[in-house]
Amino acid sequence: MAPSQPRNKTSSAHRSAFLRGEHSFDIVGYRARKDLGVRNTVRSADFQAGGCTWALICCFDDPYAYARRRGSGDQIQLVCITLQLVSNDGHDVVARASLRIDDPALPEKKGGPRRWPPAVWRSAEAKTFLAAAHGRGYDDDPDECTGKSYWELPVPDAFRESLYVRDDRLTIHCTVDVLQEEADEAATKDCSVSVVRPPSNILRDLRKLLDESRSKPNKSDTRFVTDVTFMVEHTEIRAHRLVLAMRSSVFAAELLGEMKEGAACSRVTVDDMTASTFRAMLHFIYTDELKQKNGNHLGMADNMDATSVMTTLMLVHGRDSCRQLEAACVEYMTSDPNVYAAVVATEEYK
Repeated sequence: MAPSQPRNKTSSAHRSAFLRGEHSFDIVGYRARKDLGVRNTVRSADFQAGGCTWALICCFDDPYAYARRRGSGDQIQLVCITLQLVSNDGHDVVARASLRIDDPALPEKKGGPRRWPPAVWRSAEAKTFLAAAHGRGYDDDPDECTGKSYWELPVPDAFRESLYVRDDRLTIHCTVDVLQEEADEAATKDCSVSVVRPPSNILRDLRKLLDESRSKPNKSDTRFVTDVTFMVEHTEIRAHRLVLAMRSSVFAAELLGEMKEGAACSRVTVDDMTASTFRAMLHFIYTDELKQKNGNHLGMADNMDATSVMTTLMLVHGRDSCRQLEAACVEYMTSDPNVYAAVVATEEYK
């Protein structure tokens, strides 16, 4: 038998990370920009993020210009906020962005809540700025803020001049995350073992657990037995205490606080939510998916009120797949001062 021949085995690595930069832009004399009566822009100073130079350009215009020409609606207002890539050293730049406009009034008590939450917008996906000579695209139009070096960001939906402009000043906080990539050269190894790991089945197993909880209990099969029952609108909804506690800090405090046991913790009455909404929430907890209604609407947002919005917000906060529901919670909280006051008074908010 011929001796085995030596084999070269190599390895390499690619590292990716986002580098963050933050900038606060004060527009002092907000009223003067409106009183100009025509489209106009104001530009921030340049700032650094991820090794690139950026700037914010705020555009004031009449969104109802066509109606105004017919004799109605002549109000100039902030219509868009553009992020400009000023210089990029001749390479492609991949970035995410977010905007935040805070309540300008200080809390009544130190450390207390503000009158309403910030107006927030976050990009759902990253934007690629293609490389161009001298940091500007060949089709850039600085007067119109268009081209490859410009990214038009919408004004946050919750923004209202009457709420967020104070003492003729508006402050806009911008966060820019720039993708940084680094690749190592291939290195030779004497030996290598490659193991293909199968995809995780945990969500599939949790979905099966949820489906079993909805079926008629089988006393002879204790593999999927439930240990907590919720009474919602005279409807019994069974679930698994440990799953709820792992996925939600609210349920953890409610079901496992001080090692709660016995009948008091195995049967819970829910008064502030419909049965369909509660089932939709359980579906999300078990599967990390939101049920869709009519193709567009989120099932958990259909019956939102002051007592359930914070529970929902705490459950979905920070999950990339739930940005729409998170935004719906914030929009509901800022929809009316009375609604926000009612939310602040809840135990979940505290």
